[in-house]
Amino acid sequence: MKKISTLFFVCFIVLIAHGQNDTTRVLFIGNSYTGVNNLPSLFQQCANSTNISTFVLSNNPGGYTFNQHLTNVITTGYIQQGNWNFVVLQEQSQMPSFPLSQVETDCFPYAARLNDSIVKYSPCSETVFYQTWGRQNGDASNCPNWPPVCTYEGMDSLLRLRYQMMADANDALVSPVGACWRYIRNNYPNLNLYNADQSHPSLFGSYVAALSFYSTIFRLSPDAVTFTAGLSNAEVLAAKEAVNNVVINDLTEWNIGDFDFNPTAVIDTVDQSVIGHIDCVDCDSITWYLNNGEAYFGTDLNHTFSMPGLYGVTLVAYQCGEYYSQYWEVWIEPTTGIVNVQEQPKFNRIGESQFEIYPNGSSVDSVVLMNSTGQMIDQWNWISGAEKMTIDLKDKSRGMYFVQLRGAYFPGIKIYY
Repeated sequence: MKKISTLFFVCFIVLIAHGQNDTTRVLFIGNSYTGVNNLPSLFQQCANSTNISTFVLSNNPGGYTFNQHLTNVITTGYIQQGNWNFVVLQEQSQMPSFPLSQVETDCFPYAARLNDSIVKYSPCSETVFYQTWGRQNGDASNCPNWPPVCTYEGMDSLLRLRYQMMADANDALVSPVGACWRYIRNNYPNLNLYNADQSHPSLFGSYVAALSFYSTIFRLSPDAVTFTAGLSNAEVLAAKEAVNNVVINDLTEWNIGDFDFNPTAVIDTVDQSVIGHIDCVDCDSITWYLNNGEAYFGTDLNHTFSMPGLYGVTLVAYQCGEYYSQYWEVWIEPTTGIVNVQEQPKFNRIGESQFEIYPNGSSVDSVVLMNSTGQMIDQWNWISGAEKMTIDLKDKSRGMYFVQLRGAYFPGIKIYY
């Protein structure tokens, strides 16, 4: 397969979001770690303080697991409403830190089933796993049978690992609340993230979680958030510092942006044909536009041109209200072995703006002038039997042009005026 034959090559990509409306819809599915201090409302107030419109809904029965949510009519009803932009999933607070064999049986399958249901009813949504934290002094109730959770550090590390595994397996994001808490524990040990039970969040702990979701969902620094939940200036600044360092400074660690609409496309030429392909399994529509008026639909382009020349190819693909556009210009060259072509046509410049064209025996119908984007800007009919033609570009803007001889077996020539 040959490389694209071009006198010049232009390629640009545009990726623009076109939401159905300006309100971000977020569903929270969890338990008391989500419900205490009304985390969804805290998140919404953070967003509203930066003029981001949000709609939130949640179902957070105490102690609930993913398995229980699958048969909870409120949870399933909310998911089936559809049209969610983000759905947050939070497992029972201890479950993901248990031995891997148990987590693989009692947690991972139900996370996958919930995610499958989310994708079914909101195919343009993103699932966000709510990475929770280790208990203040470890999990005392499970410590005798599972020593790794005897300390905060051990339990917290397992929770981080398991939530990341769930996110990776389900093409989902992570809101690293637990990692933000750990940053604060390490850097601001005097600030209390915990409720008196050493498990649930204090208001400060929930505020850190709200900022983590703000930055995870909107990919914005929390610095612009003016909502403080009545906390002290020291607490607000520490929360923002933690989220900036953990989330904003390392988005890819939490899969943020990994599943964006960003297809790849290529084209090539084979003889008189242009072929193209785009990798975009979930595209809603794909159209290849040729500047000769032809259009093709689907992942593949295969078009044979009737004559050599310069052609433009524009690809437009849509997915979930976003579009991707790429443009190429290619020369389709003459094939070899053409009979009755003794000599190529000739171009001579005879003045500042005038050019003489000699067909040298070729049959010419007209002379076409195109600009650098492939648009036809002028055309002259050839006088039958004439040995040459003079064209004058004095009324044209200065720049580069392409001249084609219609009817002649000649791809064209680049001229400068």
